[in-house]
Amino acid sequence: MTDVTPKEGKLDYTATIIQTNLPLISQPFPHGDKLFFTASATLTPAGNESSLYVYDLKTKKVTHLATSHLGTDSGQICCLDASDDWLTWLSYDVLSGGNWRIYARNLQTDEEVILDSEEAANAPVARSSPAAISGDMAVWSSVWVLEEKSIRSFIFLYDLKTGKKTVLAEAVTPESVGSVDIDGDLVTWTKGSKAHGKEKSDVFLYDLQHSRLSQLTNNGRSGQSRIEGNYMVWLEGFQDMSPVVIYDLTTGAYRRLKARGSWPRLGDGLVLWSDNAGGSSIYDIRRNVLDTLLQSPHANYGSGAQIAHRTVLLTRRPDDQTPEEGWSIEMRTYR
Repeated sequence: MTDVTPKEGKLDYTATIIQTNLPLISQPFPHGDKLFFTASATLTPAGNESSLYVYDLKTKKVTHLATSHLGTDSGQICCLDASDDWLTWLSYDVLSGGNWRIYARNLQTDEEVILDSEEAANAPVARSSPAAISGDMAVWSSVWVLEEKSIRSFIFLYDLKTGKKTVLAEAVTPESVGSVDIDGDLVTWTKGSKAHGKEKSDVFLYDLQHSRLSQLTNNGRSGQSRIEGNYMVWLEGFQDMSPVVIYDLTTGAYRRLKARGSWPRLGDGLVLWSDNAGGSSIYDIRRNVLDTLLQSPHANYGSGAQIAHRTVLLTRRPDDQTPEEGWSIEMRTYR
């Protein structure tokens, strides 16, 4: 493990503002010449039902794709991910956190598939993470609370070509598995334990092609792993803000940054993470340059930044702070 101090600097990017005239835009996700995002369909005291939209960068047209399966003000769509042919999202009840479904939509045929749901789980209570997708393979984690009060957690793999669902890993309390991501044939997750009141967590990597599982950390303090291209990223520690670790899949080298964050994400050699008090930072792995993406407070910006490849998407509120209309998406393409 090499400790690295990032150089503070400015990363060059080209910014484009996309006006949608929709209210409460959140979680935009870039995919080729399309931007997927959610926006509220209704504004009522009971809640804000969200719908899924796509913006075509070529035609500048916004198209409605889906609404929460609940059909109520508390129905939410969140946590988008996309591969060449598929878009995935999580639909759930924002008040209870339950009544959830994970969807995949074929971007060529518009076919929709329910990958998993609370109804399908074999447990009185079940919760799920969002799905991550690469190619035709989707992964997610789920937690089941059983009648005997034991808690089981699973890492699931779904092959959209065959419709086959497979358990890649599972654990029973006090152990747990979660924080799953996929890129190509490689799947990463964390496995932890709270046995004897002591919290532990380590990062694992599974090769689907060779059915080979590797443990990448042994310190018991690593989690929130993500993977894309030649790199993986995770946090070392259990604090809200913990050191960011980068693993090079081609060389096997570990780099621990002298920088702290939470919920790191990867985008073609860029690492994006959340800072304390709501800000965000972006780090270029090859250049070892750290830049401030958003300072806190940032009154005119909405939900957290999203990244794919070298494109970062931010949501912007209207200048007058009224949520009813006029939200926009800021797209930053980094060089």
